[in-house]
Amino acid sequence: VQVNYAELYIRIGKFREAEKMLLETYAACDSLGFLLEKLDASTALYKLYDTIGDARSALKYHVMMSSLQDSINGDAKQQERSRIEMQEELRKVEEEKLAREEKIKAEMDRQGLIRNTLLGGLGVVVLFSIVLFRQNKKVGRARKRAEQSEKFKQRFLANMSHEIRTP
Repeated sequence: VQVNYAELYIRIGKFREAEKMLLETYAACDSLGFLLEKLDASTALYKLYDTIGDARSALKYHVMMSSLQDSINGDAKQQERSRIEMQEELRKVEEEKLAREEKIKAEMDRQGLIRNTLLGGLGVVVLFSIVLFRQNKKVGRARKRAEQSEKFKQRFLANMSHEIRTP
């Protein structure tokens, strides 16, 4: 705001008042670290000294103005670099997260395949056991029948042999 008042003083020819106000503003901005306001004040001081013909002071504030502009641009470039680096880091983190998720999904799919294979194998073993158990039962019954038939045959033959030998 004071820079605007100082520029008004320059337009109406009150150069000393403008200089005093701009120097105070410049010093305050310098002590507080307000770069943009300090740039405005140095630009106004450059214009003031150029207007009144003080080339040495005009050059001094022009150099300060350029230096401040470079500093502000450097800060902006640094912020842009930082923003780009953060975006790149975020992209890498997202890629790593996706890679981990894909790896976890692949592992879960593999474990599911193993589980299903084991369950299928267990089912085959159970079915085979059932079939084997039934076959053993059938074989056991058939053996029992065969043994009983053998007993009946031996008894029959013994009776027949006894009947044939005894009149």
